[in-house]
Amino acid sequence: MRAVYILLATLACFLGKVHAQSDTTVLYLDSSMHIVPIGVAVYGQAIVRKDKMYLTALVDLKTSNTLYTGSYKDKNLSTPEGLFEYFTGKNRTMRGYYHNGRQVGSWKKWDKEGLLIDSVGFDDNGLVVAEAKYNYHTNRTLWRRVVENDEGVKISVEFDSAQVLVSRGKFSGGDGETFTYYANGKTKMHAVFQNNSQTLFEFFDENGKKYNKLEYQEYIKAKP
Repeated sequence: MRAVYILLATLACFLGKVHAQSDTTVLYLDSSMHIVPIGVAVYGQAIVRKDKMYLTALVDLKTSNTLYTGSYKDKNLSTPEGLFEYFTGKNRTMRGYYHNGRQVGSWKKWDKEGLLIDSVGFDDNGLVVAEAKYNYHTNRTLWRRVVENDEGVKISVEFDSAQVLVSRGKFSGGDGETFTYYANGKTKMHAVFQNNSQTLFEFFDENGKKYNKLEYQEYIKAKP
């Protein structure tokens, strides 16, 4: 019975409350997700019918940790609909929405420390329209964010560990441009590329004065 209570408690958190046990189906599953007797089960799954939807939660019976919660349009759980959340241990690792069995909107992933590492945008037909990836400094502040859309346009930004903007760039194939910045926000360098070849390279001091490459090298050498 303890396993039943675990599942119902999980659903109570998921739904706000469990309306009636008669509306709840409890399944016990092995490691291959086959239905087995409770005594040899690895997972438990509770399914509650609510407003023509079937809300469910899958629980690791050994640890009592929730593995995922979601909802379906059918009792066979073949057409996901609405919010789904996935967990590793006590941490949420992925979250997003389904509509008519297709991923839609923004789906996000987190690492085991709770840092956002990936975000994928889907259109209403379940096709990917953009993806963003995130990297972090050792102090857990954002280091780099790279966003790429379905047309191949890639935009990247980088920050130092104090979250001061260091660089940004935009590319489409072999064409694009990059900027790097001083701590005061002024542009340090600006580069333009065409067909993977650099066509422009500009340098600036902290006050915005422009230099050519040789002048900039001399400027850097002369700095205290």
